[in-house]
Amino acid sequence: MKKILPSIDFKAVFDAAPASYLLLDRDLNIIDVNRSYLNATSTNREDLIDHYIFDAFPDNPEDKSANGVSNLRASLEIVLDTKAADTMPVQKYDIRKPGDGFEIRYWSPINTPVLDAQGEVQYIIHRVEDVTEYVTMELARNNQSVASQTMKDRMVKMEAEILARSREIEVAQNRLDAARARVAQLAEKAKELDKVNRLKDEFLMTLSHELRTPISVIRGYAEILRDELDGGTSAWQAANLIFRNSEVQLRLVNDLLDSSRIMAGKLILDKEPLDVDSIIREVAESFQMSLEKKGLHLNLDLHAKGKIIGDHVRLYQVVGNLISNSLKFTPPGGIIDIKTQQTNGWIEISVIDNGEGINPEYLPNVFQRFSQQDSSTTRRHGGLGLGLSIAKFIVKLHRGHIEAFSSGLGKGAQFVVRLPTLGEKEALAEI
Repeated sequence: MKKILPSIDFKAVFDAAPASYLLLDRDLNIIDVNRSYLNATSTNREDLIDHYIFDAFPDNPEDKSANGVSNLRASLEIVLDTKAADTMPVQKYDIRKPGDGFEIRYWSPINTPVLDAQGEVQYIIHRVEDVTEYVTMELARNNQSVASQTMKDRMVKMEAEILARSREIEVAQNRLDAARARVAQLAEKAKELDKVNRLKDEFLMTLSHELRTPISVIRGYAEILRDELDGGTSAWQAANLIFRNSEVQLRLVNDLLDSSRIMAGKLILDKEPLDVDSIIREVAESFQMSLEKKGLHLNLDLHAKGKIIGDHVRLYQVVGNLISNSLKFTPPGGIIDIKTQQTNGWIEISVIDNGEGINPEYLPNVFQRFSQQDSSTTRRHGGLGLGLSIAKFIVKLHRGHIEAFSSGLGKGAQFVVRLPTLGEKEALAEI
């Protein structure tokens, strides 16, 4: 039986490595650093992470001959160009003192690339060995005709320590190589999963197209039968039931189709100047019958004076999805408020209800595809959990933002859409 090895915490291995390591991204920003490096350079993690390496470690301004930055930059560019490690000669690269000024330091650096599954440089491992004491003693020995016995003994000890550290570095390097191989394997698996997701989206798009036509035909004939039959008869009720259920199925299929188009990057906007308040009034009117049937009150407080550049059909869909969401989760007798205002070049749309509310733990996932708050809600209210994710993507295509707010279950919910307004010249350029 194959022995199952425990998973390796590569982050802990990296942080505990005896050698001093700094991890850079392709833009030479620092993305990680281990404890040995922090101790060697007398720095704090928060002062290094997400900083450009040469902002974190500039040349000593008091040393006019300082060339540490230029030498290190040249080495890192070699690594990016050749995708191979570059070992630098010993460098004089002073570092800031914890208080003020700079401290003279000498380093032995090597820069090693980490390649992704396509063979491109993803990260650079910058490893250094502090050889300041060794170099200082070498300089002192060269400047003295006869070194003291104490100095000689110390030199021997230093050489032995460097040799021991070199062996430790070799072990740490082997561990990092293993980690790099593991990262490459994970990257390959990620590519496979991405391919499976693309195939799934293509399948859903094809399936949606195939289902849409027969459902549309059923809906059309059911509507004809309903209009021709006498209301209240069993035949009329059957035709009406078929019509209403086919409409529900058609909405579900259209949501699937839109979601698949979004994932395939095929959802395109037909842009024109739009009056947001007019679109909201259109959508509200289309929901009037459903709102009255459930006993809900819809209040409009619209004050968006400017226009935006956007797709009328898709923005109609965004507002419709938000009203539909409130209608679904607000009990009879509830209230839905829609407000608009214009501030600082943005039009803000707020859809507020006093319905079931949103669990704080679920709130970050509310815009995810196929997302439902819980299984009982899915069975009670139906739907695929695509409406809000589609709304978010459409808003993003309009260079806007959408957010959800709720104080918790039973306390209602608020969805806020912010869309940028444009001047006349900008509007013409966007069409």
